[in-house]
Amino acid sequence: MKINVICVLLVILFGCDKSKEPSVEITNMMWDVVDSIEFESFDEDLFVPYPVSMFVTDSLIVIQDYQGGKAFFYALDRFKGVPIRTFANKGRGNEEVLSTSINYLLSDANDTVWVYDDTRKRLMEFNIKGRDVVLNDKQSIMDLEKYSKGWIKDVYNIKDDIFFSMGCSGIFDNNRFLISKGEQNFACVENPNMDKYLSEKDKLSDLFYGPSYFKVNKKNEKAAFGTYKGGLFQIFDLSKLPQKIVTDTTLLLCVPFEGTYDQREIRFGFEDIFVTDKYIYTLYNGKNSVENNYFAKDILIFNWDGTPKIKLLSDIYLKCLCVDEKTKEIFAVGFNQERSFFLVKAPFDID
Repeated sequence: MKINVICVLLVILFGCDKSKEPSVEITNMMWDVVDSIEFESFDEDLFVPYPVSMFVTDSLIVIQDYQGGKAFFYALDRFKGVPIRTFANKGRGNEEVLSTSINYLLSDANDTVWVYDDTRKRLMEFNIKGRDVVLNDKQSIMDLEKYSKGWIKDVYNIKDDIFFSMGCSGIFDNNRFLISKGEQNFACVENPNMDKYLSEKDKLSDLFYGPSYFKVNKKNEKAAFGTYKGGLFQIFDLSKLPQKIVTDTTLLLCVPFEGTYDQREIRFGFEDIFVTDKYIYTLYNGKNSVENNYFAKDILIFNWDGTPKIKLLSDIYLKCLCVDEKTKEIFAVGFNQERSFFLVKAPFDID
Protein backbone atom coordinates (compact mmCIF):
# COMPACT_ATOMS: atom_id res chain seq x y z
CA MET A 1 0.00 0.00 0.00
CA LYS A 2 1.60 3.25 -1.12
CA ILE A 3 1.18 6.74 0.29
CA ASN A 4 0.26 9.17 -2.46
CA VAL A 5 2.29 12.38 -2.33
CA ILE A 6 1.13 14.21 -5.45
CA CYS A 7 -0.53 17.09 -3.60
CA VAL A 8 2.19 17.94 -1.09
CA LEU A 9 3.55 20.90 -3.05
CA LEU A 10 0.09 22.41 -3.38
CA VAL A 11 -0.33 22.23 0.37
CA ILE A 12 3.07 23.79 0.99
CA LEU A 13 2.19 26.71 -1.27
CA PHE A 14 -1.53 27.16 -0.73
CA GLY A 15 -2.90 24.88 1.99
CA CYS A 16 -1.55 26.40 5.20
CA ASP A 17 -2.27 29.56 7.12
CA LYS A 18 1.11 31.19 7.73
CA SER A 19 -0.11 33.75 10.26
CA LYS A 20 1.80 33.60 13.55
CA GLU A 21 0.00 31.86 16.37
CA PRO A 22 -0.39 33.70 19.70
CA SER A 23 2.35 32.85 22.17
CA VAL A 24 1.63 29.82 24.37
CA GLU A 25 1.40 30.80 28.05
CA ILE A 26 2.00 28.77 31.22
CA THR A 27 -1.22 27.13 32.44
CA ASN A 28 -1.85 26.77 36.17
CA MET A 29 -3.99 23.65 36.40
CA MET A 30 -6.60 23.50 39.16
CA TRP A 31 -7.58 19.98 40.25
CA ASP A 32 -10.88 19.64 42.12
CA VAL A 33 -10.12 15.98 42.90
CA VAL A 34 -6.69 14.98 44.23
CA ASP A 35 -6.21 11.48 45.63
CA SER A 36 -3.41 9.06 46.45
CA ILE A 37 -2.89 5.65 44.86
CA GLU A 38 -0.81 2.68 46.07
CA PHE A 39 0.59 0.10 43.66
CA GLU A 40 1.16 -3.62 44.15
CA SER A 41 4.25 -5.16 42.56
CA PHE A 42 4.25 -8.31 40.44
CA ASP A 43 6.58 -11.07 41.67
CA GLU A 44 8.28 -11.51 38.30
CA ASP A 45 11.31 -9.41 37.43
CA LEU A 46 10.91 -7.18 34.37
CA PHE A 47 13.57 -7.73 31.73
CA VAL A 48 12.82 -4.71 29.54
CA PRO A 49 15.90 -2.45 29.28
CA TYR A 50 14.11 0.93 29.12
CA PRO A 51 10.29 0.88 29.16
CA VAL A 52 8.72 3.88 27.49
CA SER A 53 5.06 3.04 26.81
CA MET A 54 2.57 0.20 27.36
CA PHE A 55 -0.96 -1.10 26.78
CA VAL A 56 -3.10 -3.94 28.12
CA THR A 57 -5.37 -6.51 26.45
CA ASP A 58 -7.64 -9.19 27.95
CA SER A 59 -4.67 -11.54 28.41
CA LEU A 60 -1.48 -9.52 27.87
CA ILE A 61 0.46 -6.51 29.07
CA VAL A 62 2.59 -5.16 26.22
CA ILE A 63 5.55 -2.90 27.01
CA GLN A 64 7.52 -0.89 24.46
CA ASP A 65 11.28 -0.62 24.94
CA TYR A 66 12.87 2.68 23.91
CA GLN A 67 16.34 1.23 23.28
CA GLY A 68 15.36 -1.98 21.49
CA GLY A 69 18.12 -4.19 22.91
CA LYS A 70 16.55 -7.44 21.70
CA ALA A 71 13.14 -6.21 20.63
CA PHE A 72 11.02 -3.08 20.77
CA PHE A 73 7.90 -4.77 22.24
CA TYR A 74 7.57 -7.33 25.04
CA ALA A 75 4.29 -9.19 25.63
CA LEU A 76 3.76 -10.41 29.20
CA ASP A 77 1.06 -12.47 30.86
CA ARG A 78 -1.44 -9.98 32.24
CA PHE A 79 -2.02 -11.85 35.49
CA LYS A 80 1.45 -13.15 36.35
CA GLY A 81 3.77 -10.79 34.50
CA VAL A 82 5.78 -13.63 32.94
CA PRO A 83 7.22 -13.09 29.41
CA ILE A 84 5.18 -14.55 26.54
CA ARG A 85 6.84 -13.27 23.37
CA THR A 86 8.58 -10.33 21.75
CA PHE A 87 7.74 -8.60 18.49
CA ALA A 88 9.28 -5.83 16.39
CA ASN A 89 12.57 -7.58 17.04
CA LYS A 90 15.65 -5.50 16.33
CA GLY A 91 17.49 -6.28 13.09
CA ARG A 92 17.57 -5.96 9.32
CA GLY A 93 15.32 -8.89 8.45
CA ASN A 94 12.05 -8.44 6.59
CA GLU A 95 10.00 -8.63 9.79
CA GLU A 96 12.55 -6.82 11.98
CA VAL A 97 12.99 -3.17 12.93
CA LEU A 98 16.06 -0.95 13.29
CA SER A 99 14.44 1.95 15.16
CA THR A 100 10.94 2.93 16.18
CA SER A 101 9.01 5.97 17.20
CA ILE A 102 7.61 5.74 20.73
CA ASN A 103 4.21 6.40 19.17
CA TYR A 104 2.42 3.35 17.82
CA LEU A 105 -1.18 2.81 16.70
CA LEU A 106 -3.19 0.01 18.28
CA SER A 107 -6.08 -1.64 16.40
CA ASP A 108 -9.65 -1.56 17.68
CA ALA A 109 -9.48 -5.24 18.57
CA ASN A 110 -6.20 -4.83 20.51
CA ASP A 111 -4.63 -7.52 18.33
CA THR A 112 -2.30 -5.61 16.00
CA VAL A 113 0.15 -2.72 16.42
CA TRP A 114 1.35 -0.41 13.64
CA VAL A 115 4.95 0.65 14.11
CA TYR A 116 7.02 3.07 12.02
CA ASP A 117 10.72 2.30 11.44
CA ASP A 118 12.16 5.76 10.73
CA THR A 119 15.55 4.30 9.74
CA ARG A 120 14.29 1.92 7.08
CA LYS A 121 11.27 4.10 6.19
CA ARG A 122 8.70 1.35 6.68
CA LEU A 123 5.30 1.31 8.35
CA MET A 124 4.81 -2.20 9.72
CA GLU A 125 1.87 -4.07 11.21
CA PHE A 126 2.59 -6.59 13.97
CA ASN A 127 0.13 -9.17 15.20
CA ILE A 128 0.59 -9.36 18.96
CA LYS A 129 0.09 -13.13 19.05
CA GLY A 130 1.13 -14.26 15.59
CA ARG A 131 2.47 -13.35 12.17
CA ASP A 132 4.18 -10.02 11.43
CA VAL A 133 3.38 -8.15 8.23
CA VAL A 134 5.04 -5.28 6.35
CA LEU A 135 2.25 -2.80 5.64
CA ASN A 136 3.82 -0.52 3.04
CA ASP A 137 6.97 -0.18 0.98
CA LYS A 138 10.02 1.98 1.64
CA GLN A 139 9.68 4.13 -1.46
CA SER A 140 6.38 5.70 -0.44
CA ILE A 141 7.88 7.22 2.72
CA MET A 142 10.98 8.36 0.86
CA ASP A 143 8.75 10.11 -1.70
CA LEU A 144 6.90 11.86 1.13
CA GLU A 145 10.21 13.03 2.63
CA LYS A 146 11.42 14.25 -0.75
CA TYR A 147 8.41 16.49 -1.33
CA SER A 148 8.19 17.71 2.27
CA LYS A 149 11.95 18.45 2.27
CA GLY A 150 11.99 17.11 5.80
CA TRP A 151 12.52 13.99 7.86
CA ILE A 152 9.42 11.86 8.51
CA LYS A 153 9.48 10.78 12.16
CA ASP A 154 5.99 9.31 12.63
CA VAL A 155 3.50 7.76 10.19
CA TYR A 156 0.02 6.46 11.03
CA ASN A 157 -2.65 4.74 8.97
CA ILE A 158 -5.51 6.45 10.80
CA LYS A 159 -8.48 4.94 8.95
CA ASP A 160 -9.29 3.61 5.51
CA ASP A 161 -6.54 4.96 3.21
CA ILE A 162 -5.83 8.07 5.28
CA PHE A 163 -2.18 8.45 6.29
CA PHE A 164 -0.96 10.85 8.91
CA SER A 165 2.70 11.94 9.24
CA MET A 166 4.82 14.23 11.41
CA GLY A 167 8.47 15.14 11.15
CA CYS A 168 11.37 17.61 11.31
CA SER A 169 12.67 20.33 8.96
CA GLY A 170 11.24 21.39 5.61
CA ILE A 171 7.50 21.85 5.78
CA PHE A 172 7.57 20.75 9.42
CA ASP A 173 9.45 23.90 10.46
CA ASN A 174 6.09 25.70 10.35
CA ASN A 175 3.52 22.89 10.26
CA ARG A 176 2.70 19.90 12.41
CA PHE A 177 1.14 17.37 10.06
CA LEU A 178 0.86 16.04 6.53
CA ILE A 179 -2.31 14.14 5.67
CA SER A 180 -2.74 11.90 2.61
CA LYS A 181 -5.83 10.19 1.25
CA GLY A 182 -5.27 8.78 -2.18
CA GLU A 183 -4.94 11.75 -4.52
CA GLN A 184 -6.84 14.17 -2.29
CA ASN A 185 -5.31 17.27 -0.73
CA PHE A 186 -3.01 17.29 2.23
CA ALA A 187 -3.78 19.29 5.37
CA CYS A 188 -1.45 20.91 7.89
CA VAL A 189 -1.65 22.62 11.27
CA GLU A 190 0.33 25.67 12.37
CA ASN A 191 3.02 24.99 14.98
CA PRO A 192 2.39 26.51 18.43
CA ASN A 193 4.30 29.73 19.10
CA MET A 194 6.92 28.78 21.71
CA ASP A 195 9.37 31.61 20.91
CA LYS A 196 9.02 33.01 24.42
CA TYR A 197 10.55 29.87 25.91
CA LEU A 198 13.20 29.00 23.31
CA SER A 199 16.54 30.57 22.45
CA GLU A 200 17.57 31.43 18.90
CA LYS A 201 19.54 28.17 18.79
CA ASP A 202 16.55 26.03 19.77
CA LYS A 203 14.16 24.38 17.36
CA LEU A 204 10.63 23.21 18.03
CA SER A 205 11.70 19.78 16.81
CA ASP A 206 13.91 19.57 19.92
CA LEU A 207 10.68 19.60 21.93
CA PHE A 208 8.53 17.56 19.57
CA TYR A 209 11.06 14.72 19.33
CA GLY A 210 12.93 15.00 22.56
CA PRO A 211 10.90 12.70 22.91
CA SER A 212 7.14 13.35 22.80
CA TYR A 213 3.96 11.29 22.98
CA PHE A 214 1.17 11.29 20.40
CA LYS A 215 -1.68 8.92 21.24
CA VAL A 216 -4.82 8.32 19.17
CA ASN A 217 -8.04 7.01 20.69
CA LYS A 218 -9.66 3.79 19.48
CA LYS A 219 -12.27 5.59 17.40
CA ASN A 220 -9.48 7.49 15.57
CA GLU A 221 -11.35 10.73 16.26
CA LYS A 222 -9.08 12.38 18.83
CA ALA A 223 -5.35 12.54 19.61
CA ALA A 224 -3.41 13.75 22.66
CA PHE A 225 0.13 15.11 22.46
CA GLY A 226 2.62 15.83 25.25
CA THR A 227 6.31 16.71 25.33
CA TYR A 228 8.97 15.25 27.61
CA LYS A 229 10.90 18.53 27.64
CA GLY A 230 8.56 21.03 29.20
CA GLY A 231 4.87 20.32 29.63
CA LEU A 232 3.40 21.21 26.24
CA PHE A 233 0.05 19.41 26.02
CA GLN A 234 -2.31 19.48 23.02
CA ILE A 235 -5.53 17.77 21.96
CA PHE A 236 -6.43 17.40 18.27
CA ASP A 237 -9.76 16.62 16.60
CA LEU A 238 -9.19 14.07 13.81
CA SER A 239 -12.85 13.51 12.97
CA LYS A 240 -12.76 15.83 9.94
CA LEU A 241 -9.90 14.04 8.20
CA PRO A 242 -8.78 14.23 5.47
CA GLN A 243 -10.18 17.75 5.01
CA LYS A 244 -8.60 19.23 8.12
CA ILE A 245 -7.36 18.76 11.67
CA VAL A 246 -8.57 21.00 14.47
CA THR A 247 -6.46 21.94 17.51
CA ASP A 248 -8.92 21.73 20.39
CA THR A 249 -6.59 22.43 23.32
CA THR A 250 -3.09 23.83 23.89
CA LEU A 251 -1.68 23.97 27.42
CA LEU A 252 1.83 24.54 28.77
CA LEU A 253 2.27 23.07 32.24
CA CYS A 254 5.92 24.09 32.69
CA VAL A 255 8.76 25.78 30.81
CA PRO A 256 11.04 23.42 28.85
CA PHE A 257 14.36 25.03 29.84
CA GLU A 258 15.76 27.09 32.70
CA GLY A 259 18.97 29.14 32.49
CA THR A 260 21.10 30.15 29.50
CA TYR A 261 21.51 27.95 26.42
CA ASP A 262 25.00 26.77 27.45
CA GLN A 263 24.16 26.29 31.12
CA ARG A 264 20.58 25.26 31.66
CA GLU A 265 18.40 22.62 33.19
CA ILE A 266 15.67 20.75 31.34
CA ARG A 267 12.35 20.77 33.16
CA PHE A 268 10.73 17.41 32.47
CA GLY A 269 7.12 17.30 31.39
CA PHE A 270 5.30 14.12 30.40
CA GLU A 271 6.86 10.71 31.01
CA ASP A 272 4.00 8.91 29.22
CA ILE A 273 0.48 9.34 27.83
CA PHE A 274 -2.21 6.68 27.51
CA VAL A 275 -5.65 7.33 26.05
CA THR A 276 -9.05 5.68 25.91
CA ASP A 277 -12.21 6.91 24.23
CA LYS A 278 -13.25 8.44 27.57
CA TYR A 279 -10.10 9.95 29.12
CA ILE A 280 -6.45 10.96 28.70
CA TYR A 281 -4.11 9.48 31.32
CA THR A 282 -0.71 11.14 31.69
CA LEU A 283 2.40 10.69 33.81
CA TYR A 284 3.67 14.16 34.64
CA ASN A 285 7.03 15.05 36.18
CA GLY A 286 7.26 18.85 36.33
CA LYS A 287 10.72 18.79 37.95
CA ASN A 288 14.28 19.28 36.72
CA SER A 289 17.11 16.77 37.20
CA VAL A 290 18.21 18.38 40.47
CA GLU A 291 14.73 18.25 41.99
CA ASN A 292 13.83 14.77 40.71
CA ASN A 293 15.88 12.31 38.69
CA TYR A 294 13.58 9.31 39.08
CA PHE A 295 10.65 9.77 36.70
CA ALA A 296 7.10 10.78 37.74
CA LYS A 297 4.71 10.36 40.65
CA ASP A 298 1.81 12.50 39.40
CA ILE A 299 -0.92 10.87 37.30
CA LEU A 300 -2.91 13.66 35.64
CA ILE A 301 -6.18 12.56 34.06
CA PHE A 302 -7.89 14.86 31.55
CA ASN A 303 -11.26 14.89 29.82
CA TRP A 304 -11.07 15.07 26.03
CA ASP A 305 -12.10 18.73 26.15
CA GLY A 306 -8.85 19.47 28.00
CA THR A 307 -10.40 20.03 31.42
CA PRO A 308 -8.80 18.32 34.42
CA LYS A 309 -10.58 15.23 35.78
CA ILE A 310 -8.48 13.73 38.60
CA LYS A 311 -4.92 14.06 39.92
CA LEU A 312 -3.47 10.93 41.51
CA LEU A 313 -0.35 10.93 43.70
CA SER A 314 1.55 7.65 43.32
CA ASP A 315 3.44 6.06 46.21
CA ILE A 316 6.29 5.09 43.84
CA TYR A 317 8.07 6.52 40.80
CA LEU A 318 6.46 5.48 37.51
CA LYS A 319 7.91 5.35 33.98
CA CYS A 320 4.83 4.41 31.92
CA LEU A 321 1.23 3.33 32.47
CA CYS A 322 -1.92 1.94 30.89
CA VAL A 323 -5.51 1.55 32.06
CA ASP A 324 -8.24 -1.06 31.69
CA GLU A 325 -11.45 0.88 32.36
CA LYS A 326 -13.57 -2.29 32.14
CA THR A 327 -11.78 -4.09 34.97
CA LYS A 328 -10.96 -0.79 36.72
CA GLU A 329 -7.21 -1.35 36.93
CA ILE A 330 -4.09 0.72 36.29
CA PHE A 331 -0.95 -1.12 35.18
CA ALA A 332 2.40 0.65 35.25
CA VAL A 333 6.16 0.24 35.24
CA GLY A 334 7.63 1.36 38.56
CA PHE A 335 11.21 2.29 39.36
CA ASN A 336 13.54 2.28 42.35
CA GLN A 337 17.30 1.96 42.78
CA GLU A 338 17.11 -1.55 44.19
CA ARG A 339 15.01 -3.24 41.49
CA SER A 340 15.34 -0.78 38.62
CA PHE A 341 12.16 -1.25 36.51
CA PHE A 342 9.35 -3.53 37.73
CA LEU A 343 5.70 -4.18 36.84
CA VAL A 344 2.94 -2.92 39.15
CA LYS A 345 -0.85 -2.60 39.24
CA ALA A 346 -3.55 -0.90 41.30
CA PRO A 347 -7.36 -0.91 41.40
CA PHE A 348 -8.90 2.35 40.23
CA ASP A 349 -12.45 3.40 39.47
CA ILE A 350 -12.42 6.78 37.75
CA ASP A 351 -16.20 7.11 37.69
